Amino acid sequence: MASRSTRPNGHQWIFFSFGGKRHTVRLGKVKPAVAADFQRRIELAIETKNIGLPYDPETRAWVASLGDRHHANLAKAGLAEPRGARTLKQLCDAFVRHLEREGAKPRTIANVKVVTRNLLNHFSDDQKLETLGIEHAADFRSELRDFGRVGGGSLERTTVSRRVRRAREIFEYAVDCGWIEVNPFAKQKRWNEVNTARDHYIAPADIAKLIRAAPSAEWKLLIALTRYAGVRCPSEVQALLWEWINDREGTLRVYSPKTAHHPGRDWRTVPIFAEFADQLTALRREALIGQTHVFPNCQANGSALTAKLNRICKAAKVEPWPKAWVNMRASAERDLLLNHPIDDVASWLGHSPQTALRHYNRVAKDQRTRDAGRALRVFKGGEEPEVKGEAS
Repeated sequence: MASRSTRPNGHQWIFFSFGGKRHTVRLGKVKPAVAADFQRRIELAIETKNIGLPYDPETRAWVASLGDRHHANLAKAGLAEPRGARTLKQLCDAFVRHLEREGAKPRTIANVKVVTRNLLNHFSDDQKLETLGIEHAADFRSELRDFGRVGGGSLERTTVSRRVRRAREIFEYAVDCGWIEVNPFAKQKRWNEVNTARDHYIAPADIAKLIRAAPSAEWKLLIALTRYAGVRCPSEVQALLWEWINDREGTLRVYSPKTAHHPGRDWRTVPIFAEFADQLTALRREALIGQTHVFPNCQANGSALTAKLNRICKAAKVEPWPKAWVNMRASAERDLLLNHPIDDVASWLGHSPQTALRHYNRVAKDQRTRDAGRALRVFKGGEEPEVKGEAS
């Protein structure tokens, strides 16, 4: 992976390949043992980079201790970040580039950019990283909580928690690069990141109205598939191909970009439930010869699809609900959990049984509470009022 050469004048050179290029570090006139140690550390750095892990503390400290000339050699090869990247703006830009190199999903990068804008608005582009301490992290969290919404106003506690967690990841990257010794956000603890206040159960009766009001067979199936099979929208429905649907076995295969980075969790099999079988058959009749995607006309981003769903709600005279697609999926799981074993439901939805209980089964609990509340009659002073129309 790396080799060492002693030049005629006694100078030691290190040769190595990384990123598809050959690189040379000229150490000068040093002892062979020093050159051998440098070679060993270069090889360790290359191995670490190749498997996508951050440097261990010893390697990180070694890179940080290098003189400017040798550090510049590693930076040019891609084994170190260029020195001088000490401002907050440079850190934010470097972290986004890091995510892009690692193949992060566009939605992840977009969410990170929201946090980088928050950081730069709260501090400044040229804020020196070494000047930030734990008190600055606490102030940032407080400002997000009180004024973090676009245009001013407070953010939800769960949103603040997620953004602070992202900020901690950004500064941890600075630690990994050797730019700072301590992460100022390290002491910021996570709050509960599940906001039950926006949970909403969508009843089958309302879904039936939406399906009737939907403008096309494609949208009728999109609504039914999301609500009754819990297929994620937009990522999973947009990827769905006709060849993944097995009519003989009554199943469809679902590819999940969200969980594809977890071994064995990129694909799952979902039964073709009766609740969306008719819509599936109707759309198949309309599909063009040679058409591969089930939803070729629903490839817009999530916001555009939500806006279209809200227009369908208006036409169907159904009140739109928060987290449109997430709550459709949660409502599907609520109903499935009431009628099937949790292991089967978790497999169909593409997550663990623990996730089903933690995030989705609460919808069933909240719905049962609402149903019970409607069934109870609360009597003022403990006396039952006269009910009109009842025989005395």
